[in-house]
Amino acid sequence: MKELIGITIAEALNLEKMNEVEVLSGQKGLDRHITKVNIMEVPDIVDWVKEGELLFTTLYSIKDDKKALKNLIPNLAKKKLAGLGIKPGRYINEIPGFMIDQAKKYDFPLLKIPYDFSFSEFINPILSEILNVQTRFLEKTLNIHEVLTNTVLYENGLDRLSSILVELINNPVLITDSNISIMSYSIPDNNEELTKEDLLNTITTNGQKETEEEIYGYRCKRKLVSLNKREVNLIKIPIITPNSHFGYLFSWENKKKINKLDLSTLKWASTIAALDILNKRTITNVEFKYRNELLYDILKGKFNHKQTILTRGNNMGLNLDKGFSVIVFELKDLISDHFKKKGLLNENLQKTYLETAKRVINDDIIMGDLGTYLIALYPGGREKKEGMDAFINKVMGIIEERNRDLVKIGIGNYEKDIINLHKSYSQAKRTIQVAKKLDKHNQIYFFEDLGVYKLLYQIDQEEKNSFLEKTIEPLLKYDRAHNTELLKTLKAFFEENGNLSNVAKKIYIHYNTVHYRLKRIEKITGLSLDNPEDKLNLEIALKMLNFTATKGENYGI
Repeated sequence: MKELIGITIAEALNLEKMNEVEVLSGQKGLDRHITKVNIMEVPDIVDWVKEGELLFTTLYSIKDDKKALKNLIPNLAKKKLAGLGIKPGRYINEIPGFMIDQAKKYDFPLLKIPYDFSFSEFINPILSEILNVQTRFLEKTLNIHEVLTNTVLYENGLDRLSSILVELINNPVLITDSNISIMSYSIPDNNEELTKEDLLNTITTNGQKETEEEIYGYRCKRKLVSLNKREVNLIKIPIITPNSHFGYLFSWENKKKINKLDLSTLKWASTIAALDILNKRTITNVEFKYRNELLYDILKGKFNHKQTILTRGNNMGLNLDKGFSVIVFELKDLISDHFKKKGLLNENLQKTYLETAKRVINDDIIMGDLGTYLIALYPGGREKKEGMDAFINKVMGIIEERNRDLVKIGIGNYEKDIINLHKSYSQAKRTIQVAKKLDKHNQIYFFEDLGVYKLLYQIDQEEKNSFLEKTIEPLLKYDRAHNTELLKTLKAFFEENGNLSNVAKKIYIHYNTVHYRLKRIEKITGLSLDNPEDKLNLEIALKMLNFTATKGENYGI
């Protein structure tokens, strides 16, 4: 519905001299708004009139055209005119009864103008009052715009904006980001029974499908929802700039209908909110740039004195005089996948995840990005695993579910002194690298859980090759030459703690075949599975195989 800025028919009838005008029919339409006044001088007037006009006529141009007379009121009602004033006496004696019936049918005000009055006696006061109303509306709009602008410029941003909005429109208001996470909300004092959860439920649960439409001349979305067991309209306005979508501004017609001034207020508030969010993000990005530089220097071990770190941290509002564990989210595979599928720039995708992550975490956790890593300094170690898991789940929640398996997460040991935090960072990265070599399906790895693998990873490649040549390299060559699975059998032997029956079941072969293969392994390698030292060497060699240039999976393990 488009609400016009003007006066209603009922208000016009209260103006000077209008008290002598008689309402013949269409009394239910007296709340129609008049924005213009026109006089009917031609028979095809319907082609020239516009919504909101009050039309005056003597019916001279169609007095002898019965068809035109019968079509006049239906056509004017269809064009959404405010009403029709007819002055009988000169060209027609009486207003036809069928026109009175039609006006009643369409709730279309039909006015009888006294014969001895000129149209100008009605037109001038009506237009004058319309001008006054429009001027007052403009003044109110400008005042409201100034109030809303000053609220964001000089007061507490979105929180104050939502509370001021509620005072202006007397309906609940809620501001969310694009993921429908609440950024601010306010409820009128006379709606104390409402909670933010009540409001949020109407947004996130299914109600009537929202429709985009023109309401009071503004494009927005509206749907019917159930709020505290009452059916009310929910108005949804996007918070946008030409290049960005920041979220939504919602309001409910809970206590009263939202009129044109209310919607103008909400639309302007959405623009102010967008500018406020954009401004804060710009400031935040500048702050984050310097914070990220500090994080880089800490994690690369570039500081010699702890006090230097603490001073720089204090200047940025960071308390670094405590212990942290470094959590690394590797996005390399995720970024590569997105780039192939969507052509997104790597750095843009990474910044998007980082900006979103910063909004879902608390101030105790410091985040940044280095290369293809998202980095988090978590205030605590494994003793706070429950909180750490909750944090990781929040960060992973910003990544599309189908892509989450592309992210690997490594967690370094807790360091109580910030000057040593580069060790935890190095451990977290190493954990991811080791985990990838192991080709396991876990997503989160603690450095302290790697066991012997963190030692094997650090051994010089030449030493690894030398050790493998003396242990399982002969098996690799034999399997490759004879298309056998001796290496796979040996791996199952260690996994099942030497239980031959379990080995047979695990790799789907006969018990005797297992026994035969193990004997072949001993013969080919020259090592005995009954000798503890030989057995240990073979098991270590299998684990070491993951960290050689030649991947073990090529040999069936």
